[in-house]
Amino acid sequence: MLVAGFKEYLKNRRFVQYFYKLQKQMIRFLNDLPCEQTEYKED
Repeated sequence: MLVAGFKEYLKNRRFVQYFYKLQKQMIRFLNDLPCEQTEYKED
């Protein structure tokens, strides 16, 4: 399954760009959450 996904990843540039954008958004989202929780706990 991972190998097939990786082949699609190499084939389809649009998919690569979409996946990269999605990954960036997820990292941003996950980075924002702990910060908000930390600020909330400190208050």
